[in-house]
Amino acid sequence: MDINDGERIIPREAASGYERLQNLRHLFAYEHAAGLAAGKSVLEAGFGEGYGAWHLAGVAGKVSAVDTNSGAVTHAAAAYSAGNLEFRLYDGRTLPFSDAAFDLAVAFQVIEHTDDDRAFLAELRRVLKPGGTCLLTTPNRLHRLKPGQKPWYKFHKREYTREELENLLRGVFETCEVGYIQAPPELFEMELRVARIATLVQALRLPEPLLNWLGWVKKLIFRAVGSGAAPGGAAAGGTGLFRVGGEDERGLDLLASGKKGLS
Repeated sequence: MDINDGERIIPREAASGYERLQNLRHLFAYEHAAGLAAGKSVLEAGFGEGYGAWHLAGVAGKVSAVDTNSGAVTHAAAAYSAGNLEFRLYDGRTLPFSDAAFDLAVAFQVIEHTDDDRAFLAELRRVLKPGGTCLLTTPNRLHRLKPGQKPWYKFHKREYTREELENLLRGVFETCEVGYIQAPPELFEMELRVARIATLVQALRLPEPLLNWLGWVKKLIFRAVGSGAAPGGAAAGGTGLFRVGGEDERGLDLLASGKKGLS
């Protein structure tokens, strides 16, 4: 299976300022999670390209990362090696672990891809130890979609507002909290433009083969956007450009945590 299908971030292929900012957007979530992972047993559900699980393995006691893409498992196992890190394939429904196996479970930019989001969360809760934490990120639909609009990104089954995600988590975890990852102004404005263009394309109801072709055109446009910027551009600021907040101030992503009860 091809891992370079547009569904996952490939850090080494970031050629423009926009793509480098997107990489930092994802890396920031892992840096935030690392603060909770020190010495812990950690699960990553939907590891993408694998770099995030490797980052967490630098502080965690053990990291088990699973994905439904066999090509991604093969790639990650070869690219990111650590004695406390394993990459495994799973069927997208039942996690291949016993109950109460992990202190922390993370799923970054994953829940919007799942067929059954509540069942996905229930599986994460099942494999958490009592008192364990589940940490999620997902796009904030308020900056991407109009009310009632279906996701224009073909890999997303749904997207969430803060209230929608909070209600979903409350149905599974004993306690939960949902905030925002605040993006730098440059990336925020780029994302708004992307959403406007994608909404226009969606309204044309183009056939799937043509949409797939447009996906590659979009990638070329993204690279062109950052090609004239100074070396590094805004991305030179690193993950320090992003921050966690309780208010939606350029909140491109929702950051949610759910906690399993002690009994």
